[in-house]
Amino acid sequence: GDKARVRHILISPEIDKNDEKEAFVFASALKDSCKNIISFKKYVTKYSEDYQTSNIGGDLGWIIPDQYPIQEFNTALNYIKKNECSPPINTSYGYHLLWLEKIKPGGKANINNHWPKIEAIALNNKKMEWYNSWIKKTKKEKYIKIVN
Repeated sequence: GDKARVRHILISPEIDKNDEKEAFVFASALKDSCKNIISFKKYVTKYSEDYQTSNIGGDLGWIIPDQYPIQEFNTALNYIKKNECSPPINTSYGYHLLWLEKIKPGGKANINNHWPKIEAIALNNKKMEWYNSWIKKTKKEKYIKIVN
């Protein structure tokens, strides 16, 4: 399937409904301030409460949206344009702002879109064939005795 390169800012509200509203308003203000990836990363470092990703610009890496544990991301990624910040997304963790960096189309590999990977697979296959034939030949020529 398709993969998306995504970053996020997590704003966790307190339990009080008023605090949740404040977190939403704050996240909305941050969204309006995120004009490009540089400003987004700056706000991640300053405000995100996801301590695993806050030091790396909120980078979640390449994700497969419909298999990502936070299902709200899958829905939101259908509406976000590339290089754009999402509106606040409410999850059980708090409010997220997502930045969609890149999209890798899924489907069957083809030469136009996947040439470097196809080339690497073919090269690795040739190396393994050579290595296996070398092992077979060397086993016949060399004797190894294992003593306990």
